[in-house]
Amino acid sequence: MTDVIATYQTLETSELKQWYMNASQTRGCLGHKKCERNRRLTYLYQEELEKRGEAIPTKEEVEKYGKFNGEGSS
Repeated sequence: MTDVIATYQTLETSELKQWYMNASQTRGCLGHKKCERNRRLTYLYQEELEKRGEAIPTKEEVEKYGKFNGEGSS
């Protein structure tokens, strides 16, 4: 997770949105505090997207484009 935290602020906006969707999709997991880590990541990504003046992906977008355990998730 350290690499993710060090990197997310430098991502292109489209990639940051994908990371947000991947972490959101992975929040539904079980075990070993993975859900909590991904919840924290979605908050970090959301804050960064808001700083950039970008819309946060909708639940429908997350379900369609988010990848469980995809890049940017933990």
